[in-house]
Amino acid sequence: MIGTSRKSIIGDVLNLPVGDRLEGTAATVACAVLNGAHIVRVHDIREMVRVARMVDAIVQAPLETSF
Repeated sequence: MIGTSRKSIIGDVLNLPVGDRLEGTAATVACAVLNGAHIVRVHDIREMVRVARMVDAIVQAPLETSF
């Protein structure tokens, strides 16, 4: 489980205010899912569901498939 949505570390790294941290949140969600997170707490649900689904598809893709 992880909850990094809009956190200050994203703002610190990207030098962004709270309302502009969508991409940073997406990056942390993708990394978390890649590392085995099954639950993510987020504010932008629709967008992060898409991120998580895409990461799952990449992880489950056959080895011969290239992106």
